[in-house]
Amino acid sequence: MKKTMLAAALMAAGLLASASASAQFYVGVSIGEAEWNIDCTGFTSCSKNGTAYKGTVGYNITPQWGVEGTYFDLGKPSWSVYPVNGDFQATGFDLAGVYNARISKDWTLFTKLGVAQIKGKIDGSLYGYSASTSYNSTQPMVGFGAIYNVTPNFGLRFDIDTRKVSLASGSGGSGTVTNVSVGAQGSF
Repeated sequence: MKKTMLAAALMAAGLLASASASAQFYVGVSIGEAEWNIDCTGFTSCSKNGTAYKGTVGYNITPQWGVEGTYFDLGKPSWSVYPVNGDFQATGFDLAGVYNARISKDWTLFTKLGVAQIKGKIDGSLYGYSASTSYNSTQPMVGFGAIYNVTPNFGLRFDIDTRKVSLASGSGGSGTVTNVSVGAQGSF
């Protein structure tokens, strides 16, 4: 009986040790381009791209499964309807579940699904006077990417994320924004 209990305790300790060895916190920063899928009908000019930034904090619960939170800024595509000029903006944060698939010693593929809290904003100016309006919404987000592991604790990260951004209440003034980014990720 004592040998069985000792064996069970050693096996449980081994499982806990392997679970804690695979559990890792990580942080990352990325820069890239956000492509806004918005309707520019009626605009004199309308840009659909902006420089995007994001910071990520995550935790790998197991080698395959994790959770991560991301703060993002999806850039400022510009627009004009003569004589008014302005830009679109979207910032926010998301929380996602992550599935990791390590395909070699150096490469990990991942996919993520979550929910984003987004503040969409429209700024405009006319002859030195400016105005803005914003709208907060909660939207689904989806993403996938790859990590090239330079060392066991440092990697280069490539992401593609998609979120819906609402710039006003109702069905008007919304579209999807796809963010393609590259960055670095460190784990500890």
